[in-house]
Order: sequence, then structure tokens, then C-alpha cells
Amino acid sequence: MIKKQFALILVLWSSLAYSQDIVVYDWEDVQIANPDTIYAISFEKDKLTELPSELSKFTSLKQLNLSKNKLSKVPGYIFDL
Repeated sequence: MIKKQFALILVLWSSLAYSQDIVVYDWEDVQIANPDTIYAISFEKDKLTELPSELSKFTSLKQLNLSKNKLSKVPGYIFDL
């Protein structure tokens, strides 16, 4: 089930990536930003084994790049973003 959900996220990312004029930020750039003003975050190649819990505050996300990481599961809040 997790693999299917993760695959869905990657498919959604690839279909949306750069299709709109949305600025894609790195995690380091958004940690002090107002979460309501951030629409795209990239964790590409960050070697994450889990997502930061603070990501749940970014409810306006339209794009989330999780490619090339070491995630074994995706937290439930990810589907609420």
C-alpha cells in the first residue's frame, strides 16, 4: 500500500512539475517562510529516510518532489497537503 501511495506522489509530481509558473523551493529556504505562501518544495537527492514533521504545516503545496531519497514510508499527513 505504501509503495502505491508513494508511486502516486511521484506520478503527480512528474505530471505537475514545471507545468505552471510555481517557484520550487528547497527545504532550507522555506523553514522560516510563511507556510501558506509556499506552493512547491523539492527534497530531491536529500537522502531522507523520513520526512520532517514540520512539512505538515505547508497545506498550500501543489508540488512536492521526493525523488531520489531513501524513504521507506510516507506519513499520513502527506495526503492532506
